[in-house]
Amino acid sequence: MSLTPLIDVVFILLLFFMLASSFVEWSSFPLAATGDRQSTAVDDAPQLIIALDSSGGLRYDGIALTESDVRRVVSAALHDRPRPRFVVRADAEVTVRRIVEILDLLSQAGVTDAALQRTAG
Repeated sequence: MSLTPLIDVVFILLLFFMLASSFVEWSSFPLAATGDRQSTAVDDAPQLIIALDSSGGLRYDGIALTESDVRRVVSAALHDRPRPRFVVRADAEVTVRRIVEILDLLSQAGVTDAALQRTAG
């Protein structure tokens, strides 16, 4: 009985898992639910609300925004206010993917304090 076929299978599996695995460094973004009142910093920080409507559109103070406008608004808010809290208020129909895109956009713009609020649909 030869072990060659077994060794071949082991190497093929090793090669498969090496190629199929991802070596991307995952990053995380701290996110608080707005209903969570365990932290006093939630109540003290000024809140800036970015609304996501059911079509995925963005609004800030009732004004429609593009993604580049969000970067401009975020950088202005970070410059004007000490540690503002950004609240992403999403309609119930907004996909999780779109919410994550906006949270990622906020993170890239330098936001370190964000919360998510889902509106009833």
